[in-house]
Amino acid sequence: MKLLKLLSIHSNGFSYEVKQKATKDAEEIEYEQYETSERVLVIFISVENSDEKNPEMAVRQASEKIHELADELGESNIVIYPYAHLSSQLASPGTAKQILKRLSELLSEKEYTVVRSPFGWYKAFNVNCIGHPRAETLRAIDITQKEKEEIVVEEHPPSDFYILTPDNQFIKVEIKVDGESKNLKTSIPFNFKEHENLRDFLLYELAKEREEKSKPPHIALMKRHELADYEPGADPGNMRWYAKGTTLRHIIEEHVYNKVVNEFGALPLDTPIMYDLENPVLRQQVSRFPARQYRVHSGDKELFLRYASDFGQFFLLADTTLSYKNLPLRIYELAPSFRREKRGEVVALRRLRAFTMPDLHACAADIPSVLQEFEEQYFLAASLMDDFDFDYEAAFRMSKEFFEEHRDWLVTLIAQALKKPALIELFPDRYFYWILKFEFNFVDFVKKVAALSTVQIDVESAKRYDITYVNEKGEKVYPIITHSSPSGAVERIVYAMLEGAAIDSKKGKTPMFPLWLAPTQVRIISISDRQVSYCEELMHKVEREHIRVDLDDRDETLSKKIRQAEREWISYILVIGDNEIENQTVSVRTRADGKTRKDIALDTVIQEIASLIKGKVFVPLSPSLKRLSRRPTFVSM
Repeated sequence: MKLLKLLSIHSNGFSYEVKQKATKDAEEIEYEQYETSERVLVIFISVENSDEKNPEMAVRQASEKIHELADELGESNIVIYPYAHLSSQLASPGTAKQILKRLSELLSEKEYTVVRSPFGWYKAFNVNCIGHPRAETLRAIDITQKEKEEIVVEEHPPSDFYILTPDNQFIKVEIKVDGESKNLKTSIPFNFKEHENLRDFLLYELAKEREEKSKPPHIALMKRHELADYEPGADPGNMRWYAKGTTLRHIIEEHVYNKVVNEFGALPLDTPIMYDLENPVLRQQVSRFPARQYRVHSGDKELFLRYASDFGQFFLLADTTLSYKNLPLRIYELAPSFRREKRGEVVALRRLRAFTMPDLHACAADIPSVLQEFEEQYFLAASLMDDFDFDYEAAFRMSKEFFEEHRDWLVTLIAQALKKPALIELFPDRYFYWILKFEFNFVDFVKKVAALSTVQIDVESAKRYDITYVNEKGEKVYPIITHSSPSGAVERIVYAMLEGAAIDSKKGKTPMFPLWLAPTQVRIISISDRQVSYCEELMHKVEREHIRVDLDDRDETLSKKIRQAEREWISYILVIGDNEIENQTVSVRTRADGKTRKDIALDTVIQEIASLIKGKVFVPLSPSLKRLSRRPTFVSM
């Protein structure tokens, strides 16, 4: 069987010149020459005779593979170049032109800049391969087989959406389509101008469009700040993290641990990351959600990578002797997790196939006690969202019957923590393992939505895993279990932070990391080599106060050093010259207000920073990051 073939070359510039017709079916041409000096992903493509059986399938699969590669490379410029030399059994010219034209249109719809070289001509071309591990790739597409990456979509019964306000208004919402525009129609008047993020969230939920059509700004920002990047040698959705990004992750992880374990009282533990599919309990559970599975073969066993910590934690609870005196019992795990999300929905840090989930479960005795636990976890999640300074929208999902019974309780929750309208999704009956679920959702720069915090009340798993506790009468009974990620995945927190900064920048505000989360909180800049040893003394003094600090001791101009610090969103920039050494002071530039203060005592700056980060966790900067002259550059700045 012959396959549609794609030879991809990531090139520094590209040009071609039309010479003469190669076939009588050659396309008419507008331009005989094309040239660009920008980076571009050049796709040399041959259309096979087998593609004539289903041209649209060939286009869709080719588009997905090109989109995947362009996304990994961070490339927005694409050239589609017909290249018959990849095949010996070509499709008819009519089919080939149809597929190439449609492929270009589909990629343009995804907001790539696409140039299509004319079909049926001999052309001279110049390509300058960049020379990295994914700069040259050859892919083949077989439309006669079900695509290996195809994923089953989880289905659930139709639902209705409402807005519930803190003053107990209950407003039904639908989409009204006017031509190509989409507007929200409400059962009673509602002012969306005062709640634009809620409007965007509702449109996202009602439209059910999850595939990315434009590139979110956090992709460029995560690279520019040397936090994270795509890993060409791995499956899509598995990222590499650089030193500063790893430091940022550790700060987040430590902060969530302190909140959940040290303050909320959960027991920390760890469980395995892969499980045996032959286990009847697991097979029953995972067969309900096949879209999430990463399968692994070991000898004669078929295993799967966990998509949350439920499996190990529930087996552990089943082997634990529990009494009503132990309840509510809370257990916590920082869980590396794996979900085989649909390829078109995987993008950078927003939706991944490998991620780290702060995962909290709790056992409660009955409905009243589990609602109390749900409420406490709701406020825990709200406090974490406030710590990260996120603007978020809340969604509560449940059956109509549950809502009717607990409406007043939900209104109280919304009024106390959210203090603004929330989305309510109602199902005709309970379909899921949970009877109630909430999420705090983040609306990003390109109006996509990602769930951060979530809590679910699970009424099935205790019985499935045979988790019991002994009640006051000495009887073994099943508890009700809550599932919670109080903060959301660590990667999504970084995503939301970067997207929020991009939104601030669009509004004319200065983009920045929250001070307590900044990989470098203070940068000391020496004007010349004469001040370096003194700057080192200052750096050690700042470090002793649990403040992350580095030193720009490079042989560069002062203006270039300051520009670099601004580019990295450094919160406090301290400039040290001969005058500062003589006066035992510093010159301070503060990112939050953009002001520069001269002749300030270092202790004054330290006290100011300490007051702003009081109560937050401290993770030190690696010694290898403290001197910029010795720091490696992981990505092109």
